[in-house]
Amino acid sequence: MTSKIPPSFFVLLPSSLVTDASDLRQKTLKIGSIGRVLAMFRVGKVCIYYDDDSHLKNQASEVEVISTLLRYMETPQYLRKLLFPRTKELRYAGLLPPLRTPHHPLADEKTSPGDYREAVVVDAGKRGSLLELGIRERGFTSEKLNVGERVTVRLGKSLGEGKRAIERVHRSEVGEYWGYEVLRAKTLAEALKVLKADYIIGTSRYGKNLYEAVQAIRSSNPRSVAV
Repeated sequence: MTSKIPPSFFVLLPSSLVTDASDLRQKTLKIGSIGRVLAMFRVGKVCIYYDDDSHLKNQASEVEVISTLLRYMETPQYLRKLLFPRTKELRYAGLLPPLRTPHHPLADEKTSPGDYREAVVVDAGKRGSLLELGIRERGFTSEKLNVGERVTVRLGKSLGEGKRAIERVHRSEVGEYWGYEVLRAKTLAEALKVLKADYIIGTSRYGKNLYEAVQAIRSSNPRSVAV
C-alpha cells in the first residue's frame, strides 16, 4: 500500500500585514515570527499581494519590506552577502530568527558526496562555472550558469585545487523540506492564479466552517492547498 504524498502548502499574505507595527524594527520582528511559522509548517510558496486597504499609504514599500525580509530569512546565511546588498529594509535583519531548516546546514553538515546544498554562481566561463557552497571548496560544473544565480546542487567528489564537483538539481529532488519561494502579485485574484492551488482556504462569512470542509479536502487528495 503506497502512502499519500502530502499536498504542497501555499500562503497568501496582504501588503497590510505589518501596518500595525510602529516602525521598521517592529515590522522586522513581526515578519521574523511569520517566517519561522512558514518554515515550521513547511510552506512551499508565499505570495504577497497588494491589499485594498485605505489606511495603507505606500503599498509598494510595504510589499518590498515583507518580501525582502522573508527572502533574506529563507536564504542560507553563507549566501546572504552574495545575494543581498545593504538596503534600508535590512537595517534590523540581525533580529531575524534562524530557520534551522535542512537547507540551512551548520558548518560541518551536508558536506559529503551525495548531500544537497544551496549555492550561488560566482564565476562562469567557457570551461564551466564556479559556485559558492558555504564549505572550504568551491563547486565546479562544466555547465555554464549565470553569475549571481542561486541554485540547488548535489555534491560530488573533490577535484583538488579547492574545487568540488557538483550537479545542479531541482529542489523537488532533495526529498526533504527545502524552504519557501517568495512571490508577488498586484491583487488577490492574481495571487491565486500565480499559485494555481487545487484547494483554497480563506475567511468569509459566506463560506463553510473549516471543520466541515476538512473531510472533503482530504478525500479529494489535493496536490496543493493555498491559505
